Formats: sequence, C-alpha cells, structure tokens
Amino acid sequence: MKKQLIFSGVFLIMCQVLNAAEYNGKDIDGGVYDASAYSYDTGEDYDVEVEFKGDAARLHFENGSELTIFLDDDIDDPHNITGSDDRGVNWDIDVDGMDDES
Repeated sequence: MKKQLIFSGVFLIMCQVLNAAEYNGKDIDGGVYDASAYSYDTGEDYDVEVEFKGDAARLHFENGSELTIFLDDDIDDPHNITGSDDRGVNWDIDVDGMDDES
C-alpha cells in the first residue's frame, strides 16, 4: 500500500511537470506577465496580466475580472499566443518581457 501511495504521488507530480506551460524550454507556469489581449468578440485590445498554467492562460483585467483562455498551441512566439475561452471566443495574447528571459 505504501508503495502504491508513493508511486501515485510521483506520477501526479510528473503529470504536472509534463503539462507545464513552456517557452524556449523554460517552465513558465505560475509566472505573471504584463500583456495585451485582443478579443475577436469585441474587436478590442485589453491591458491584462496573464498567468500560465499548463495549456491555459488566466487573464487578469484592470477592472478586476478574470478569464481563462485555453491555448491552441505551444508557445513559440510570446507576441502571438492564440486560444479561446469557454464561450468559444477567440483571443490573441501579446506578452511583454517574456522574450527578454530566454
């Protein structure tokens, strides 16, 4: 039983590491960055802070609201991150400063 618990714990940790958001091979999960986010629903750009977690990005808007975007692809270009929210609205995210860390 003890071995099963240890194995389960290691397995869960490995799953989280394998699903971490990365840019240029660096884990960026939990990192908070200044960004702009363009909504294809409103046609507007919004100043946001973005926090990455696996294949999702959490947008924090200036008015205090938050929105989760599910990323379409791996992050290859921090100035062109695409995804959609749970309503199916498409978003483009342009992150400031992420490419300075690579």
